[in-house]
Amino acid sequence: MSAADRPPHGRHRPRPWRLMIVPIAVLALLGGTLGTAVAGESTARPTGQAGPGQPDEQTEDERPRTNAQDISPLACPSIPPNHDPAVIETVYRVGLSMSVSDKVMLAGFEAGWVESHMNNLPCGDRDSLGVFQQRPSQGWGTPDQIMDVSYASRSFFTQAKIMEPRHPDLSAGLLADSVQRSCCPWRYDEAEGRARAMIEEARLAVGPGIPSAQDLREFTTTGSAVASATSVDGRIEVFASNGSGTLHRWQTAPADGRPGGGGWSEWVSTGGPADARIALSRAPDGRIEQFALTPHALWHRFQTTLDGAWSGWSQFGPGGSDLATAVSRDGRLEVFVVHDIGIRHRWQTSPADGRPNGGGWSEWAETGGPGGAQVVLDVAPDGRLEQFAVTSAATWHRHQINLDGAWSSWSEFGAGGTDLTTVAGFDGRLEVFVADAGGVRHRWQTSPADGRPGGGAWSEWVATGGPGAARLTVALAPGGRLEQFATTSGGIRHRYQTDLAGNWSAWTDFGPGGSDLAATVNADGRIEVFLAAHSGALQARWHTIPADGTPGGGTWSGWGAFSAQARSAQARSTQARPAQPSAQTR
Repeated sequence: MSAADRPPHGRHRPRPWRLMIVPIAVLALLGGTLGTAVAGESTARPTGQAGPGQPDEQTEDERPRTNAQDISPLACPSIPPNHDPAVIETVYRVGLSMSVSDKVMLAGFEAGWVESHMNNLPCGDRDSLGVFQQRPSQGWGTPDQIMDVSYASRSFFTQAKIMEPRHPDLSAGLLADSVQRSCCPWRYDEAEGRARAMIEEARLAVGPGIPSAQDLREFTTTGSAVASATSVDGRIEVFASNGSGTLHRWQTAPADGRPGGGGWSEWVSTGGPADARIALSRAPDGRIEQFALTPHALWHRFQTTLDGAWSGWSQFGPGGSDLATAVSRDGRLEVFVVHDIGIRHRWQTSPADGRPNGGGWSEWAETGGPGGAQVVLDVAPDGRLEQFAVTSAATWHRHQINLDGAWSSWSEFGAGGTDLTTVAGFDGRLEVFVADAGGVRHRWQTSPADGRPGGGAWSEWVATGGPGAARLTVALAPGGRLEQFATTSGGIRHRYQTDLAGNWSAWTDFGPGGSDLAATVNADGRIEVFLAAHSGALQARWHTIPADGTPGGGTWSGWGAFSAQARSAQARSTQARPAQPSAQTR
């Protein structure tokens, strides 16, 4: 099979990123914070200690500041009076890809207007350059990097995301100043009206229907005996498979900050296959789609409405040993199934666009990947899919070459193992964890891909300790830190990032062992962990108080039984569920 295991998709093609370098003859700053002096994006990554040769995360007081008396005459003779549309689109796209809050997005546009009128300036005070007037001498990057609008935007948003939970009461303008460290902090809030107008212009140009990378990651899942998802109104839905069949349980209302709150339905038998591996995906309008794989067949069902009604099960393809699902940037679902001699792939030929089971599906295509593997998918910041597979012999990797769906060839990525999981950190860099007989290994991107197919350099593999031959899961906690869980028959182990620079705690005991586990984040920020015991019963443990950005913070409940006598699928209609919003109101 060729590297492109399906033909390019001609419809729903996203608009290409555009980068414009403004001619040197134009340009200068109008005042503001020339010569931004602040440490640039940290590249220390999780290793159990700071990454090799990398500094720990700096506090705002440790970073150099530009003082008003230090500003020398401007190097630019003039500045364009208006913003560059290509620049605001790029800044907006980067913010979307990093899932920044509305405040952080506004801070970025306020800073960009004050510093450059949202133009990519090749001049400024001293060595200041670019949209945000970042200085190579102060650690923001090389001149070429700073003149890359995508790189500069990611650097600004990374620092703003670090500062936001530390200073939740700051306005967007003062948040911008906490990054820029300017001589005139009030100037950013004065630009709020102009910044909001540019954000709206960029939103209309980019298109409101394009999801962020974080949105896509939410329904990029791998097969598991237990799987969880969050519905469009914030309720957690849990799916499990054991010897009696495929089961479903859901919150009857969102938790809304109440420990263990939300209320739960009883378990419902969905009529699906027993002892299956489950993966979930979501249509563009928010409906959940469920896949269940056995060695004999792959089965599929889907929500027919947003209020929770489901179709029956139908056979979707031949069987296999593992599966993974993803959502492409234009909303089409993608399904991958591992069999004895490779990995096969099937995808929607067009998005469902609100039609239950709409969109149409391709035939199955072989990708040439390793047979008998464990397989996972993740999403690069620009929406391209990245695929990883592990066997006992090796770990493998491939990636989409473009957003239309063509793929690279498979390449060897590391030694073999028994399980793997991936996650994107708060700044968009991918992290890969592989379990083997000796423990858990870790490898991470030292820089994001930023739209470059296969881009983003990778660290070497680092041994983290942890249990051998474990099943793994990892969650992105509020505040941007990662929390990792690993289970074996002997128990669950847990560790967490101690800071946003990528340092980790030691592994600690977290509970009894099981055959599989899943972690999800409530709408109020609390993590919930679900464990499939070897008996087939489910147990759960959850944050009673969210961590709120505190390393290792958040009080945990004890373990509680999450199992109950399953009811028939027909009984589900008698269990009240709240009405869910239409796709237009989400």
